[in-house]
Amino acid sequence: MKIWKTLLLAGALAIGSFTMTGAENLVKAYNFYDMEWDKTFTTYVNLDTSWVDKNKIFIWTKAIDINGNPAKTYYCISLPKKRVDTIIYYCYVPDYNGYRETNHDDFVKHDIHPASVFERLANIVLKANGKPPLLGKEVHDWQWTYSDEKYNYMICTDYYQYNPKKQIGTFYFSKEVPNPDNPDYVMALTFDFKNKQVIRLDDLDIKGKSDIYLRNMKDRVESYYNSAYALIKDIKTK
Repeated sequence: MKIWKTLLLAGALAIGSFTMTGAENLVKAYNFYDMEWDKTFTTYVNLDTSWVDKNKIFIWTKAIDINGNPAKTYYCISLPKKRVDTIIYYCYVPDYNGYRETNHDDFVKHDIHPASVFERLANIVLKANGKPPLLGKEVHDWQWTYSDEKYNYMICTDYYQYNPKKQIGTFYFSKEVPNPDNPDYVMALTFDFKNKQVIRLDDLDIKGKSDIYLRNMKDRVESYYNSAYALIKDIKTK
């Protein structure tokens, strides 16, 4: 998905308000290979410039490609909402004599999925500050739902949201069991079990349009629906 790819690359190009000289308290977060750039990036969290308060996590990351070129990203994450509220990207420009802001994203809010880049970054800062993992666990539990000729598809069984009264829930699905050292795209699907339909794909409202957005994965989505329903079927609706 284009939005995810942009965010993942930004996560792979990361970390904040500090100079390139002097020792930095960096913790490796993950590696990421970008096909368009044909480069592998290593992303670090800077614990000197990241912190936690009552309701927010403030994260500066620093990414370096194989040629040693650095970039930074600032993230602000809401703890109660489990959501990224702000992302600011910086590129190192030698002729500019430092870093220059290249994009400021504080209008689109990004919910954090299990085994995602955002969760990985948040957990590093939380752990350094003696706080529990953002979504309950650092390594989540995954269960098989569907296989095709290439992949096994999994559902996260320890973290999801479900409203019994409305019979609506959001669940998370991955291609194979996620590797925390190399986070990949984890899909969020929101099901309306009362009306037996998919109403959201990640942050996109697709109510009444699921046949359009999910037409290439009809069999897989049916398996996703059934595996999600199995997790909540014994929860009372009243």
